[in-house]
Amino acid sequence: MKIPITKRAEILSLAKHPNLSQREIANLYNVSRKTVSLILKRYRETGQVRNNRKGRSGRKSKIDQEARQLLFEESFRDPSKTSIDLKRFLATKGFNIAARTIRHHLFISGRKARRPIKKQLLTQRMKEKRLVWAQLLQSWTKEDWRRVMFSDETMFTCEGKQARYVRRSRNESISEHHMVQRTKTAAKRMYWGCMTYHGVGPITPIQGTMDANKYIPIIKEKVVPEMNETFPDGDGTFQQDLAPCHRAKKVQRVFRNNGVVVLDWPGNSPDLNPMENLWAIIKQKKQKEDCSNLEKMNQVVLNIWFDDPALTNICKNLVDSMPQRIQQVIANEGGHIRY
Repeated sequence: MKIPITKRAEILSLAKHPNLSQREIANLYNVSRKTVSLILKRYRETGQVRNNRKGRSGRKSKIDQEARQLLFEESFRDPSKTSIDLKRFLATKGFNIAARTIRHHLFISGRKARRPIKKQLLTQRMKEKRLVWAQLLQSWTKEDWRRVMFSDETMFTCEGKQARYVRRSRNESISEHHMVQRTKTAAKRMYWGCMTYHGVGPITPIQGTMDANKYIPIIKEKVVPEMNETFPDGDGTFQQDLAPCHRAKKVQRVFRNNGVVVLDWPGNSPDLNPMENLWAIIKQKKQKEDCSNLEKMNQVVLNIWFDDPALTNICKNLVDSMPQRIQQVIANEGGHIRY
């Protein structure tokens, strides 16, 4: 038990009183008699009030420095190894350490078990194209990216409120509020949307999957008017990924006929598009609402898109992250980035 130095001094002072026993002093300060005895003994031996105990208190660690170093080296070499795998590895090096002890040391050192990050597959050829693209645009500033309209499609699924945790007492009856109910085959709907530094733009639900014939009306009725309104000086650029419907010849012809400049974009690169992050935020917000059918879900998505005041600042931050994304691609030689 750690005793403050002021309390130690008071105990030493009372110990000089001829009518007070060590037990009575212990009761006054709510400590054990043995603690009082040790304080007095240490003062007699060292002449000091402060506790100069060397080393750490408590039980000696079950894992020494060598085993600890081997443990972390192996964990960094193969992050997918479980505590059982690491226990077996250390056993081959002559260390018999329990999996629970291994988990404890990994946890207190910050190496917590986390779900693997899901990323798109990147071949060496894809990485090379991403690197070349990033090098061409590395001189772009935040102001340059603020003149880009980003676009993307995503799929939303009908589902009830999705809570990660619910509170329930030990003997409380289970009700619907304690459940996450899902249909066997949930209805889905695709949405196309766009954003700029200034906030969200139009959003359109798509019946079925997107193709060139469905995309052309969106360009004419949504993209062109929004580009003209957001960038009246005609200095705006439109971004889209390399989906087949985006690259169709008749789609490219519509862009040219309407004077829309399309930004070159590398394939297989959702991590470069801030729209992907915006969709993820909207899906997270959607989980808190009842989206058990298409009609309810559509209303929830549109309410978040048009009425959530936080989205404006989110768009600003996402667009301004583009220079960082470019630098990360270059630093990783075209590989994955953290976005």
